[in-house]
Amino acid sequence: LIKSGSAHVAQIPAPEVGSGNILVQVQYSCISAGTEMAGLKMSGLPLYQRALKQPENVKRVVEMVRDQGVRRTMNRVSGKLASGTPTGYSAAGIVIQIGDSVNGFSVGDRVACAGAGIANHAEFIDVPVNLAVKVPDAVSLEQASTVTLGAIALQGVRRASPTLGETIVVVGLGILGQLTAQMLQANGCQVIGVDFDASRIDLAQANGLNVAINPSEDNYIDRVLKHTGGYGADAVIITAAGSSSQIVSDAMNACRKKGRVIVVGDIGLD
Repeated sequence: LIKSGSAHVAQIPAPEVGSGNILVQVQYSCISAGTEMAGLKMSGLPLYQRALKQPENVKRVVEMVRDQGVRRTMNRVSGKLASGTPTGYSAAGIVIQIGDSVNGFSVGDRVACAGAGIANHAEFIDVPVNLAVKVPDAVSLEQASTVTLGAIALQGVRRASPTLGETIVVVGLGILGQLTAQMLQANGCQVIGVDFDASRIDLAQANGLNVAINPSEDNYIDRVLKHTGGYGADAVIITAAGSSSQIVSDAMNACRKKGRVIVVGDIGLD
């Protein structure tokens, strides 16, 4: 559980299986370092600062005040903050119970599970069937626990609609960027990777990255234009994180006319 700026291990009642869900005994869960560290830092902020950063939650609280009154709303919010928030969104384990309306899964199945607030770091998780998939025999549950990372990377690739021979830039070569670059290569694309971290660049090149650019050493827009004969990339997929809007501005400038920019990471969009 995440609360007050730190992580806590707690004993709480196990969930019951929902009608359209499966109850999974978790064997492995995957820590998404960037996302979960951001949540950890957010939980340590004063309430007003969290409100400024999460306006969608403010709207929910206002609606709750309107429906249930100020006192009851404050009691619920205070209780929620005190009890902490489950964390994690990618896990794998064994089905131990199935809901009444579930088809296609059986007790004993090895499954990979996804979803924030669902595939938690916990001993038991209650998972809707559309957020679970059976694990092939050749894949270990440890490997399968990274399922959501692969799904996120694949969604970014699909949104870019890459075609054979296109040049696509991947900005940010963390785990999502590494997966994205490899999927694009498998799709027959020329892939240019951009990152400030030399070790990430080395890893991407070891896995077949066509062109690597470190923006601290080169102007990456100029390098992309040079590599594409002055036209620009067909698409840029941003898997970096940062508050600056320069990231998306640079991505636009690195593209050809009618190119595509896909935002997967958490960046400034002003």
